[in-house]
Parts: sequence; C-alpha cells; structure tokens
Amino acid sequence: MDGSFDVLESALSDDNDVELILAPRNGGFSEGSNIGIIRGLALKARWIHLLNPDTEVAPDFYNRLSVIDSDHPGFHAVGGLGLYMSVRDRIWFGGGYFDWLKARGECRYQGELLEKRPAESISGPSEFLTCACLLVRREVVQKIGLLDTRYFLGGEEWDYSRRLNRAGYTLHVDGELKYWHHVSASLEQKVSLKYIYNGYRTKLLFMKDQKPLFYYLWLLPYLVYSRVLARRKFKILDQSLAWTDILAAIKLAERDDRRYRSIELVHLTQFT
Repeated sequence: MDGSFDVLESALSDDNDVELILAPRNGGFSEGSNIGIIRGLALKARWIHLLNPDTEVAPDFYNRLSVIDSDHPGFHAVGGLGLYMSVRDRIWFGGGYFDWLKARGECRYQGELLEKRPAESISGPSEFLTCACLLVRREVVQKIGLLDTRYFLGGEEWDYSRRLNRAGYTLHVDGELKYWHHVSASLEQKVSLKYIYNGYRTKLLFMKDQKPLFYYLWLLPYLVYSRVLARRKFKILDQSLAWTDILAAIKLAERDDRRYRSIELVHLTQFT
C-alpha cells in the first residue's frame, strides 16, 4: 500500500455519488474492472461504463449517453471517440478492426485530425471497442459475463468484443461521445521488458483462443518476426534495453503460453 487510496478517499469524502472499493491485490485490469462491474450490477445500473483513469470525458458525455439509451435501444455496446490528451484535436480511437496476422486490434483513423473526420463518418459498427472507454448495457453483461482475468493488461478488450459479437451483439462507435486519453501521440515512447513480455503473452493467448486452427500455421512465422524484426523495433524505441534481455522477455512469453501459466505470475515478479 502506498497511501494513495487514503488520499483519494479523503478527497472524495464529501461526494455521495462516488463509491471507492479497495481491491485485495493488483490482479490486473480485468480483475480490477470486474470488481466494479459486479458492484454496478448490484446497484441495478442501466449501463456499465469502463473508463481508464487517464481519461477525461467531454462535458456533455453522459447527456449524449442518455440520448443513445433512449433513441437507440439496439445499441448494446458503445464506444466513444477517443482523442489524444496531448494533442486534443487528434484521433486516437475511432473504431477498430482485427489484424489477424499481427494478432491484435487496430484503431481506425488513429492520428487523423478531428476536423477532417466528421462525427457521422466515425459513427457506426466496429469489430472491437477499447476498454479505455466502453459502455455496455447491464442485460448484456449479465448474459456474456465479466472480463477474462487471464488478460492481465491488454487483450481483454479484444476478447470481450469477440464474445459480444458471438452472442449476437453489434458493437457501435458514436462520434459525438468524446473522451481524451493520456497516451503518447508519438511512436517515440519508452518500452520496457514488462511491456514486451505482457504484449507477446497477450497476443499468443488471444490467437490460441480465437483462431485455434489458424494459430498453428501462424505461430512459427510470428515467432521469427518477433525474435528478429520486432526485437529490432524495441531496441530502436529504447536504446537502454539489451538485445539479450528483449529476446529473453519474448521467449518467456512463449514459454508461459505453452504452459498455460497465469499472466500475473511473471508479470508481477520477473521484471520488477
């Protein structure tokens, strides 16, 4: 404990609309979010809203949600238009699609200026929605369940989006539902061995879950790519990382995937 919960509790002591819940451990994004989801369902919330702590919603965000709630009963899972916090008129997320060769979800319109992309061109169906800002009706959550806790950080949004689709729900992005996300608008961002391990472990887990037959055809080329080309990319992004350490993190992700180990085991202890 670093005392942050006590500070936050004190700061919000006069706000009756906020309830703080202290998690027993750092079990990752999915496990922490599930605690809030369960509480929201218990309170009979009409919508469950997952929102990253490094985000800021537009002043009219929940007014817009009320319109969606009343005017679009067929919208069961909705994502907002994500903008960069550092460059507030540049798009971070305007919907997404799956790139199965890269084993990840890709964001549409990322990096484009908002003025060149009107809301109506962004609004519409999306293959996946990001958990940075995800709204799901309570009855939908009750049907498909909670986030998969095997995904410690990242990948849970891809998995949840696929589960929503398989249950017959269409995912929508609303271009007038705006929020700002504190992520780098530049590729020149620091990476870490923990980041590399977690990213590869997530992709291997996701592909094995979603494309089990394709997985075995895809795996060998992907491992060659990750050990050669991707390792070079990480070295360029962070010169302080050693070639051998980058490779060790990638191999560890591969090993843990084969052994079906909890992502938490190494994520919390190996790279401290």
